[in-house]
Amino acid sequence: MRIKRYKEEWFNILRQNFILLFLVIVLSLVNIFLAINLVRSSNNKLVVLVPPKVTDKLEFLGSKPSVAYLRSMGFYAVSLLSSYTPSNIGTQFKYFLSLVPSSHYHLVEEKLRKIEKNEKKYEVSQEFGTNGNIKVYTDKIVVEGTIRRYLSGKLIDTLPVRYTIYYRVGDLGNFEVLGYELDKI
Repeated sequence: MRIKRYKEEWFNILRQNFILLFLVIVLSLVNIFLAINLVRSSNNKLVVLVPPKVTDKLEFLGSKPSVAYLRSMGFYAVSLLSSYTPSNIGTQFKYFLSLVPSSHYHLVEEKLRKIEKNEKKYEVSQEFGTNGNIKVYTDKIVVEGTIRRYLSGKLIDTLPVRYTIYYRVGDLGNFEVLGYELDKI
């Protein structure tokens, strides 16, 4: 009788352990599935930079931005480069450099530091106004306009210019400036 009862209890314990083992395996598989989906969704997250002043409808189709988005980002980048005072030139250039990827950062930064040093030395302010001519290509944005330079509040120079912003849009939709050129028209 004792042996029979012992056997029954032993089989009950084994059955309970099997049920618990089965539940642990099922919950582990569910956790693995959730972790895989979490990693997949975090890798496919879309990051979109939007300029402070939005005048057009900006949209992405998949990972391709609209022309309006590129036009807005191009104008924003040019305004950071070309509208400043001696007191805010460092901040403007810092915001511009935040658009530059690390692979191109030092080339662009060196160029901007020279400009910043020179403009602060002579206390020159500058503003840029576009003439509305903003052209978007697959790897560059061309913005034409006029630069007005001031020394102690007095206009010293007015120049028609053309900025060329070399860019790329990353897989996740991030706008990156690879370089720029300034040409006098």
